[in-house]
Amino acid sequence: MQKIAVIRACMMGSTHLNCYRSITDLPISVKYVCDKIESKAQKAANLYDVKLSSLDEILNDPEISIVDICTPTFSHKDIVVQTAKHGKNVFCEKAYSPLG
Repeated sequence: MQKIAVIRACMMGSTHLNCYRSITDLPISVKYVCDKIESKAQKAANLYDVKLSSLDEILNDPEISIVDICTPTFSHKDIVVQTAKHGKNVFCEKAYSPLG
């Protein structure tokens, strides 16, 4: 079973959570949602029946194999690098571009 954490619970994060919920033929499940805006994270956690978490807890949880990064583009690089350093697979909504 692949355990997933979704970083950011706004429009795209909620879209991804909804899509994961609709997948029934693959061994995946979302364990966590994380957002700096706690009210949005709590709402998503309740709606999708997942746990509210911090990025640090997610990166240190050995059950998490995939981190789905749905944050604003400017923040991708740091989170992707942190996630990769922890040996997690990265799914990033947009790729970081050094060109802007």
